[in-house]
Amino acid sequence: MNIRIYLFFTDILLLNVAFILSFLIRYGWAIPKYSFSPYKNSFVFLTLIYIFALSFFKVYKTRFRSSWELFKRIFLGLFFGTSLSIAFVYVFRVKWGVFPTSIFFLSFWINLLLIFKLNQYILKVKKSIKKKVIVIGKDDINGIVGKKADVERVKSKL
Repeated sequence: MNIRIYLFFTDILLLNVAFILSFLIRYGWAIPKYSFSPYKNSFVFLTLIYIFALSFFKVYKTRFRSSWELFKRIFLGLFFGTSLSIAFVYVFRVKWGVFPTSIFFLSFWINLLLIFKLNQYILKVKKSIKKKVIVIGKDDINGIVGKKADVERVKSKL
């Protein structure tokens, strides 16, 4: 399966898991129906908004220079998605009910953690996060980058 498709579908799942976790953190196991009902009525649209925002910030590229680049793109995508989602549920509040804003705040941080860590793990396993560095010298490279670093060692013929 293409890595983009895999990341896309796992992010859809994680976005909704984060919303449900946010409701559980906010209300405990006794989630009031009047608070959860707006989510049930709008979760498809909210998910589409977030996926659009993550796609806009190119989270679904196949290669990244570093984990930091991936983190920045996910942060911006989630921030933009959260802002659009808050505006969206505000506009449709009469039709679907009042959506608790605290859920958006909590889900932003949960999504940032879940989506970043899982995407980072998947991309590292597929070796799609690579930073190319050239180290020139005669000494042992392990002192510079560490023994556990994912480093391709190439010896010069000079």
